[in-house]
Amino acid sequence: MSNEPDYLTGSLVGGVLFVLLALAAAVWRVGPDERLVVRRSGRIRAVIGPGLRFVLPVLDRATRVPIRPLQAELWCRGVTRDGAPVLIRGRAAFRVSDPDRYAAAPDEALELACRAAEDVLRRSAGTPAPAAARDLAAAVPETAGLTATDLEPLAAAIPLPERHSPHPTPEEGPWS
Repeated sequence: MSNEPDYLTGSLVGGVLFVLLALAAAVWRVGPDERLVVRRSGRIRAVIGPGLRFVLPVLDRATRVPIRPLQAELWCRGVTRDGAPVLIRGRAAFRVSDPDRYAAAPDEALELACRAAEDVLRRSAGTPAPAAARDLAAAVPETAGLTATDLEPLAAAIPLPERHSPHPTPEEGPWS
């Protein structure tokens, strides 16, 4: 028996560890309130439901898509019918209507949908009678795979004081 390292045993242990790590990366647990969008070469291969799922780690790219409603609190500036600047607070609920489009940019999808909802709230500040939450939600276009299911102003428009600063606000920027 020699004191030299046994390269065969080390290679075997390393190979077994590699296979175990590859298997761990390939198995996904999909919850009951989500779907897994699997893409291969940029194209959708499958939209998979709940359970333990197998995805090839090198060939496939998987993205979790929630099917539960997504909630967001909104704050935006608006102008009333008589031209007074106001701050509007609202709440929006969204659902994923297109898992493929949502999975393409999941980090940006909710932000884009919130911007669209804020635009609708901003326009509603200038109307004489407040619209119902469902009517406002219907006015929000589908954005990045998300559809608004509920949109409601939470507080009456908060009047903003006249601005006396010569510096522009971040929303205005120096060139507006």
